[in-house]
Amino acid sequence: GESIRDEVLAQARRRLARGVASDDVLEFATAALMKKILHRPSVGLREAGEAEDQEVMRAAQRLFGLDDD
Repeated sequence: GESIRDEVLAQARRRLARGVASDDVLEFATAALMKKILHRPSVGLREAGEAEDQEVMRAAQRLFGLDDD
C-alpha cells in the first residue's frame, strides 16, 4: 500500500538529488513498484503450484484469463 509507495518515492527522490537522470529514476521507480507489489502473490502462486493446490491454481487461472475455454 502506501508504505511501498512511500519507500519507492523516497528512493526515487534520493536518486534525483544525486543527479540521476529523470528517465532513469522513472525506470527504477516503476520497476521497483512492480517488483514489490507482485512479490507476495508470486510467492503464493509458486507455493500453491508446489503443493498442487488446485483451488488456488484455478483461481489464478481465472484472475489472469488463463482458462482453457
